[in-house]
Amino acid sequence: MIKPPNIGGFIIYHLSLIMQWKEIPRVENPKKMWGILLVATLVAMFAFFLTHHWLIVLIGLGVISMSTAEFWLGTTYSVDETRAEAKLLFSGSTIEWKDIKSVKVNQSHIYLSPFEDDHRLDAFRGVKLNLTNADRELVIEHIRQRVGEDVRFLGG
Repeated sequence: MIKPPNIGGFIIYHLSLIMQWKEIPRVENPKKMWGILLVATLVAMFAFFLTHHWLIVLIGLGVISMSTAEFWLGTTYSVDETRAEAKLLFSGSTIEWKDIKSVKVNQSHIYLSPFEDDHRLDAFRGVKLNLTNADRELVIEHIRQRVGEDVRFLGG
């Protein structure tokens, strides 16, 4: 049995680097926020004018709110020793380092794909990490250390 190291009275069982950041587009684009609110209000008024039912208006506002949830609530991104994850509220996408076949690097985001070449299923199988509020070079270096040597890095 391997005994874990004892450092200054504390026993370290597992050291792992977890990088986590959050992107909230409404904070970064306040003009867009007011535009979405204006359009949602106009749609609600139009729906009430056509139907004269508040229930229809509330359902319409609910649909608009849920379809723009990423804009209002933001997305939390994290990379750790075993995987990369993008999470919004109750849903998210995760990819293990061993499953990554290519990494597409852009100025504003990194896309981790389970396919070697561009594929029509990329948007449904991979994970996109936005880098607006993250240290781009640090995240890229963390990914390079975790993925296999046969993984292709495309772009910058």
